[in-house]
Amino acid sequence: MSPIFLDIEASSWTFNSFPIEIAWGSTTDNIQSYLINPQEIQEWTDWSTNAEKAHGISRELLTSQGISPYEMCELLKKNLDGKTVYTDAPDYDGMWLFNLFKGCEIDPSPIDLRSFDELMISTFSKEIDTRLFDLKEILRFKSRAKDRGKQHRASWDVEYLVTTWKMTKES
Repeated sequence: MSPIFLDIEASSWTFNSFPIEIAWGSTTDNIQSYLINPQEIQEWTDWSTNAEKAHGISRELLTSQGISPYEMCELLKKNLDGKTVYTDAPDYDGMWLFNLFKGCEIDPSPIDLRSFDELMISTFSKEIDTRLFDLKEILRFKSRAKDRGKQHRASWDVEYLVTTWKMTKES
């Protein structure tokens, strides 16, 4: 079974930020990506123009094309409940998932969020004395996968994780 990978873009990089785009996928499933309309959650006011420049997602785009945060919670529960999901930023992505469910006043989905790097290291480093070599190799795979594009969007970041995973499995 292929691991599931997730990425979240947010309104800013502060504790008060909220998710504005969530994507997930695997090597066997298509990537699902959704913009989130923040208008339904009154407390979601934290916005960073620097974050907007990084991901290129405006509030206007979210308002016109985003789904309801409540619908996003339901999609996450339907697709990821009880599953182990890998991300390259588990602390941030975990905070944004928490802020999503808290904002909607819905019990958080029991997603087992784990570090992509830990997945990579545990897959390739069976012996402690080879971990440094394997870490260098993993960094090379990540660099090659990143070179395939420079977007900073949730779907592209998931594609980057999927591509990195495929490259390492094929080596």
